[in-house]
Amino acid sequence: MPPKDPIIGFLSGHILGLSKRLDYFLHCHREYGDFVHLKIASLNVLMVSDPEAVNYVLKKNTKNYTKNTPAYKVVESVTGKGVFTQSEKPWLKLRKVSQPFFSNKQTENWERIVESVCADFLENCKEISTKGDEVNFSPKMTQYALRVLGETIFDKDLGEHVEVFDQHLGKLIDITNKVITQKLSLNLISKMKQKREFKLAVENLERLITTFIEEAKTKEHNPERNMIHAFLDAPFEVDHQFLLDQVKTMIFAGHETTSTVLSWALHFLSIHPEWQERLCKEIEEVFSDGDIRASKLDELVELEMFTNETMRLYPPAWSFARRALEDDDILGHQIKKGDVVSISPYLLHHDERYWEDPFIFNPMRFTREETEKRHPVSFLPFGLGPRACIGEKLSRMEMKMLLSTLIRNFRLIPSKKVEVVMEQVLTLRPLNGVHLSLEKRD
Repeated sequence: MPPKDPIIGFLSGHILGLSKRLDYFLHCHREYGDFVHLKIASLNVLMVSDPEAVNYVLKKNTKNYTKNTPAYKVVESVTGKGVFTQSEKPWLKLRKVSQPFFSNKQTENWERIVESVCADFLENCKEISTKGDEVNFSPKMTQYALRVLGETIFDKDLGEHVEVFDQHLGKLIDITNKVITQKLSLNLISKMKQKREFKLAVENLERLITTFIEEAKTKEHNPERNMIHAFLDAPFEVDHQFLLDQVKTMIFAGHETTSTVLSWALHFLSIHPEWQERLCKEIEEVFSDGDIRASKLDELVELEMFTNETMRLYPPAWSFARRALEDDDILGHQIKKGDVVSISPYLLHHDERYWEDPFIFNPMRFTREETEKRHPVSFLPFGLGPRACIGEKLSRMEMKMLLSTLIRNFRLIPSKKVEVVMEQVLTLRPLNGVHLSLEKRD
């Protein structure tokens, strides 16, 4: 059995920030193995890094493990009671309404939208290339993801509202990070200030979303293309707060992870020019007959390997937890009702048993031959089981469409002024963004 209650280190990690928390997770995993018992105040936590145990919690016995944990409660204070944070029965009824928007029937609609949004993005990049400017592309990735999300889920071109959304969401994400990382802090003044800022940011976001909801009610009813209409048709009571919560959830969860992965992908492209050329060759071969079409993106095998390696190094959700509804046994480790199981894809993705030189960027890990050698649960970029990310297919399409458009038209040159540093928050994002210049291909 690993040692229980290394409480000083864990509390220090929470008080000083998520950077300490991730370092502490890595330390515990290296020193004590796949199962580490922790005591956080009155809460019993089992940190699990064994693939079979993770599969058991997230898939095999998922009914015994709820999202009703302290961290999800903080996220819920932003999004409200949406499909991302709800548990069991409430989640099931929300999932039934939202699932059709992510089904294969929507593929053609997605393809049309990502092609259109990428065409606009390409024109913007041509201007950047002509001017020769060095630009922070991270905000552009956020705006791209928000535009795609708005059109695919709400049949709404966010247009000029994208930057306003980005501003409000960025503020909320920053405050949420502080709330989670400083939950044990005794700085009352800081907490009061955060509470005021948090309340104002939520109000600003809800005011903007309310205008979209009211606008949607005046449009032609189309529950297959507009999730607001779909929820208005739901076989249960729906009020304004309910609609606010669902829209906030989809926007909050649906853009941050995709945009963050894209930022890291641009960074890796810029510092690995050999992969830019390799991927450009593949893109030219697949689309030798003309424009890049979303319907053929799955043929870009090496681009898929590249995006997978990006998500391996910086998983969209690097840590999450579940609470046990009843007593259980996880591969010989006893769990009591109310205990929390902590799971970190980051630890799985950097485990030397599954990945040679795990901190080195190497897309060749994801050839078919190499993938078949590994435990399937050693790679969890979108989660696992019934609560896995509902938007994985759309997210992958967004990423491949944008990256292939950029690679085919430009060479990405890394900044010599701004260093890319990982910020360990709700997602693992570049602290100062990813600054690049573009060189037009012949």
